[in-house]
Amino acid sequence: MIYPGGTYRSSENLEVYAIIHFETAYTEYVKFTLPNGELFTISFFSDPLDNMIQVWLNESKKYESEIVGNKINSEKYSSYSLILNRVDIINNCESLIDFNDAIYFYSSHGEFGEFSNFSNFGFEYENKYYKTVEHFYQSMKFEDLSYAEKIRLSNSPKIASDLGQNRSYSLKKSWEFDKINYMYAGVKSKFDFNEELQKKLIETDDKLLIENSPYDNYWGIGKDGLGQNQLGTILMRVREKYKQHTT
Repeated sequence: MIYPGGTYRSSENLEVYAIIHFETAYTEYVKFTLPNGELFTISFFSDPLDNMIQVWLNESKKYESEIVGNKINSEKYSSYSLILNRVDIINNCESLIDFNDAIYFYSSHGEFGEFSNFSNFGFEYENKYYKTVEHFYQSMKFEDLSYAEKIRLSNSPKIASDLGQNRSYSLKKSWEFDKINYMYAGVKSKFDFNEELQKKLIETDDKLLIENSPYDNYWGIGKDGLGQNQLGTILMRVREKYKQHTT
């Protein structure tokens, strides 16, 4: 499994694309050969199952002039990143992730339980109060507003979760496409609303955050440890936003 936020090393020369980022929405693509032995980090905004994965070189200045050329002097130039083929990362790169140094969370009562969606940290979103991220996420699934409100007002995240599995009510048509965005919105709102919690997230520094759910292969890593860890990735995205704001 490819882990956003994880560090890898190329084990042979790889043909990749570099994306030159500008302060506007404008970008440029150029071909680049990533040499054997270079370190890079998977972008927090990459889906681990995509065929093409965005990464950032750990020594970005090393190839900046070669990739960016005279555009480096442009006032609007911001940075560059690389796009690697997922198969190349799996077959032709070495993972340098120290899983012993990662932060694992799952139960709201365990260590780092505050990061769980069941943890008792409420927040406001569009003028409504949600007791937990679980209340928010499950209520966002449904077209029926009265049923969504029933979930929002339920007494516990467990009840909210159970109500969210009810298929007697129709899910939003775009739910499968939008669910990752709703989860991000809920998690970000939770930390925005709770300053001490936000501080704890920032203090995890650059450690890999892993939802150690034995049941969920999408939001967590599942029983076999090979799940997508989408919730852990969202937490790292939120953390990165705060770190950028404080530097």
